[in-house]
Amino acid sequence: MNTGNPKVDWLRIALGVDAATLLRDPLVRRGSAEQQRDPVSSRPMPTPTLRLWRDDDGGVGDGPAVDAPPAKPAPPPPDPKAKEKWLNEWNPLVRRYNATDFEPSATPRLKELFDKWDSLSDDAKKKAKAGDYAGALAALPAAKDALKAYLDEAEAVDKATKPQAVAAANKVSTLVKKKELAGKTNAEKLELLNALRAPATKMTDDFKKAQFEIYKDLELDPKFVAEDKKKREQTVKTLVGTAKDKEEMKKMRDGWGDLKPDEKHAFIKKTVAAHCKALGIPAPKNVEFRDLGATRVNPTTIRAEGGNYDHKTGTLLINDYPDGPIGDFAETLKTIFHENSHHYQHELVDKLEKQQLSKEDPEYEEALLFQANFEPQGYVDPNAYNKDANEAYHNQPSERHSFSNGPDTAKDLLDALQ
Repeated sequence: MNTGNPKVDWLRIALGVDAATLLRDPLVRRGSAEQQRDPVSSRPMPTPTLRLWRDDDGGVGDGPAVDAPPAKPAPPPPDPKAKEKWLNEWNPLVRRYNATDFEPSATPRLKELFDKWDSLSDDAKKKAKAGDYAGALAALPAAKDALKAYLDEAEAVDKATKPQAVAAANKVSTLVKKKELAGKTNAEKLELLNALRAPATKMTDDFKKAQFEIYKDLELDPKFVAEDKKKREQTVKTLVGTAKDKEEMKKMRDGWGDLKPDEKHAFIKKTVAAHCKALGIPAPKNVEFRDLGATRVNPTTIRAEGGNYDHKTGTLLINDYPDGPIGDFAETLKTIFHENSHHYQHELVDKLEKQQLSKEDPEYEEALLFQANFEPQGYVDPNAYNKDANEAYHNQPSERHSFSNGPDTAKDLLDALQ
């Protein structure tokens, strides 16, 4: 039977009871009366709460059970035999790879083959980690073929290039003994560097030593040095070219020790942007600040790096360690110009590789040296090898430029404030 009240009738059907039962409820009767008095209502109709069907309850509100989403079946337990077979086939493959000491980026073709092996082996590992040993085993043949192709190509590269690398190392040793290495042109030194790094096998200690010696005698290209001086002058003009800019910079200098971190950060970002404008390069994607702490060099000395630049992420990072360079205005300027010079170097290499630098460009020759320095085995870590590394570190093209341009630009800027 219908009550004449759409809400009550809907509730009756939803709950599975007859109209008489509902109308005996005083709340329902009151609602029905209200509906008759006010048949048009803007109030939303409440949705009744339906209880799930229970066999032990026969009261009002019981009705057909609401279907819950079916539970996902539990995955079958891993097949012990499949797991054992996987381990027996995977582990020898890993040992074979780990027994090599190749540099995947030695040639573009080698890098391509390595990336294929890396992707296929990673896919097999993920399946095994998920307990899908059958799927992992099925993925192994392609991974095995990829590893074989990579190792075969690496051995072929070594066979073709190792003799030239040995000859280059011997030549450098001879030139050093005769004190003739410094007299070689940058182009000749670059040729020796390329020969030392050509093999697929990572550089031996003899090859590294030869690279150190070349770096120690490398000079910045004269045309690049002249161009760099122009850019320093433009940087100073951009930052303190007006009387107002100069007064603001003086206030920063004089009150640096009292500034809050956020105020220092804002100044650094502004200075980086101005430097980039003078260099003719885009600003870094990110300028970030993080407390990198300091390293104790000896019982009485600690050393805190100023920061670093990562071209892959486009991030210029400044060490926010309070007692580090950021605590001093002049040292902060040196850090900004040093690290942003690395950004500039990478931008030059990008232009070189996109063929946007002509041989007549004053930055061309130095860009070739930066490119060699940024090769996978081209950068010298000062703590990586031995005492010879420190001198080679400071004299490798990218650091030699940054260690001169950073302080020189800071000095020119501070002098302009006098």
